[in-house]
Amino acid sequence: MSAMLLRATSVLLVVTVWASAGLFGLYILAFYAAALYRNSVEKWNEVVPGLYQQGSAAATTGMGLHFAMGALSSF
Repeated sequence: MSAMLLRATSVLLVVTVWASAGLFGLYILAFYAAALYRNSVEKWNEVVPGLYQQGSAAATTGMGLHFAMGALSSF
């Protein structure tokens, strides 16, 4: 009985972790990609102040790729 309960709670924990990672990945893609699509990258600063600096295209591109790859890797 206890082995079965341990197995069930282990599966529940893994499912919970992966589901939350997937939801967080969707949030990242939705928020940051939408701001990029609408050409309003300055909205990134609402969540992480100072993340976007006008005139720093390389840093903005790097952070955008970082967010995209992080979000995709959660799936």
